[in-house]
Amino acid sequence: MVQVIVRPNNKKDVLHLLEESVERKKFSLKFAINQTKKELSRFERRYKMKTNSFYKKFQQGLLGDKPDFIEWAGEKEILNRLKNQFNQIQEISFAH
Repeated sequence: MVQVIVRPNNKKDVLHLLEESVERKKFSLKFAINQTKKELSRFERRYKMKTNSFYKKFQQGLLGDKPDFIEWAGEKEILNRLKNQFNQIQEISFAH
């Protein structure tokens, strides 16, 4: 666990500012996750395949390098990164 110690003149104001920043980042990540899921759903409908199944086959080289597949795989990787960032930021807590 990482611990950050804040020792400004007005600790309460700085903590409030940091809490607001974290909440804005959470909101931003949730929005990005939802948008990415919509993109993945578009590919799933077009190719009648779930993303996880597609991604496994794509990683194994079974689907080729069609531009749509490269984009789909990229969206899947973006979703993974966004979820990872969201999980990390969820671990942040503030001691008052």
